[in-house]
Amino acid sequence: MQPASGAHACWLKCVIIVFRRSSAAIATAAAGFDRYISTTGSDSNDGSFGSPWAISAIWTKAAEYKTKRLGVLPGIYSPYNGTIDALTNDVALLIPSAAAGTGVARTVIQSVTPRGAVILGTGGGQGANSAAEVVVEVAAPYVTFDGFKVRDGGLKGVQILASDAIVQSNEIYDINSVLFAESHGNGDNVSGVRTDTGSDRAAILNNKVYAIRNGTGAVSGGTRTPNESAIELYNAPNAVVQHNDVSDAATLIYAKDDADDCDIFLNNLHGTAYEAFRFATNNTFAYKFHHNLVRGIVGMIYNGESNNVEVAYGEQYNNTYIFDVDIRGGVLYRATTGAVVKSYNNLCMRTTGSVLGTDSYRDMNGSAAAFSILDRNLYGSASQFTSPNGTLRTWAQWLALMASNGATARETNSINADATFAGGSGVEAYKLNPSSRGYQEGRVGGIDAGEVCNMGVFESLGQTELPGTDW
Repeated sequence: MQPASGAHACWLKCVIIVFRRSSAAIATAAAGFDRYISTTGSDSNDGSFGSPWAISAIWTKAAEYKTKRLGVLPGIYSPYNGTIDALTNDVALLIPSAAAGTGVARTVIQSVTPRGAVILGTGGGQGANSAAEVVVEVAAPYVTFDGFKVRDGGLKGVQILASDAIVQSNEIYDINSVLFAESHGNGDNVSGVRTDTGSDRAAILNNKVYAIRNGTGAVSGGTRTPNESAIELYNAPNAVVQHNDVSDAATLIYAKDDADDCDIFLNNLHGTAYEAFRFATNNTFAYKFHHNLVRGIVGMIYNGESNNVEVAYGEQYNNTYIFDVDIRGGVLYRATTGAVVKSYNNLCMRTTGSVLGTDSYRDMNGSAAAFSILDRNLYGSASQFTSPNGTLRTWAQWLALMASNGATARETNSINADATFAGGSGVEAYKLNPSSRGYQEGRVGGIDAGEVCNMGVFESLGQTELPGTDW
């Protein structure tokens, strides 16, 4: 598999210790921490394993645990105390700037038992039966927030407002503006994880994010909107998003203003959503979207702003897009001439369901000349195509358009046929059968000189990739 780019590549695989549910095992695991928090602790304690702090120590003892490892023992925590952040959101658990780590000594706040510590947003300031707008906020740089359950928030599960933060191995769910935030309603920006101003080089790794709501209707209609996202990248240059399992939100990844130079390497998007990856920005934007397994989605790459948005650099490769619901599904680009957009080695097809005879489609609402590489993609046998004015085209008509638009021919080595899969359970069900089209028909980099590889997420000839979370 092509390596993840950037300095965060080393975080791709996290070391996870499996614990038995016994006090002896917890004590052994806790030996690796410098200070501890428990549901029965007190800030007047010394923070040792035998005399732990309360959850309030996150903000009262920050100067003491910064650059150290803080272990949070199993239990349910409701930390809300009326804190209001710099964005005027009320926050249940604020990791303050005083907790800042450094480039050589990070501050680590970690659940001692993976997902054993549960952080609730309930008790927020919006009124009776409401929750804090933000459950957990990382407002200090060089902080790692690791291994929690985060739930019952009004607008955000985890919000990042500082640079070089790592949010990893968490389960984030039940973030609902209608249920929990009484002063908010349908259409709000609601997200499981959100970055914001100051969040340069954020790393969102190995999390499960689901059940995100900004309305009450169906994903494809009703009152829910694309502003409901599992992960929202806002003002997040150089963000890295890897090995997450996100589902049950209208938009799985929403990249907004200045979310520039992002490496979106999810490898297991699935479930109910209207769009897998939406970008909405009026600024020059760059991203990579690669090695993702996406199931049951309507739109793949979509811009919600205008046709004039300039995608300065966009690269989409080795993704497997599976449409298994009765909706029209496809890939929509909005890019203008002069951009450097690359799309190659992607597999896009329907396995079940049908709508108006359409399996999968590609729509470029802009100019084909924006593509420096558009090749070695596999589309299902019944695919139809529209570009750029909405005209519906057959495969032959699409190829003719791609050959005539610009000096470089496009889709020359792409395939219009159904892939067949090796079978199995879970994500491995989408490994290609060795006799399938797309098997060993891709090229690394999408160019003739590239090494042979497979199309789709299982790129290597041995198909050894492991999409999704590694818990």
